[in-house]
Amino acid sequence: MNSRRIVALAYMFVAVIAAMCGRIPAFSETSIAVRSFEFTYVTKIPALPGGAKISRIWIPVPQSDADQTISGLKIESPFPYAPHREAEYGNGYVYLEVPAAEVASPHVLVVGHPYVDIWQAVKPAALGIPAWPVIPRGTPWKEGVLSALGWGTDTDTAAGWKRILASARSYADLESELLGRVEELIDFVTAPGTG
Repeated sequence: MNSRRIVALAYMFVAVIAAMCGRIPAFSETSIAVRSFEFTYVTKIPALPGGAKISRIWIPVPQSDADQTISGLKIESPFPYAPHREAEYGNGYVYLEVPAAEVASPHVLVVGHPYVDIWQAVKPAALGIPAWPVIPRGTPWKEGVLSALGWGTDTDTAAGWKRILASARSYADLESELLGRVEELIDFVTAPGTG
């Protein structure tokens, strides 16, 4: 696979997360500072089993809502993809089909995190809670967290996000699963011969 296609695929995954946190809307004109974040989403696709012809890949796409504004979302891919929205929760994703011969390339890396929401990447101890609550399927996750923790009304997710942001003071307040993926991405894109 030529290096342009490799770089383009990596940038596609990077761009999805880059747009993920875009800009968080102010909660009030005077009391809340606005923070902007840039996320990179890269995924490592392992070689497929012998005889496999194609890899089907679903990549989550961030969405704007009352708590965040997604801007600058850019997807670049050497492979055709189609945007979709799942029916149950309305979450967006892109779907790709990648030929097996190109999945085996050492120049493709896809990383992600195991969390329902980026809120969970903040260690519970940093927030003064023993653990993140388990929210039943069908309940909007952020609203369920707010209710379970008694952090105001279940519709005040902006205040919950503010509280979480204020508690995460350094990388030490973030879970190793997130930090490990960031380090893996940095190692991959800076390794000799990847460009």
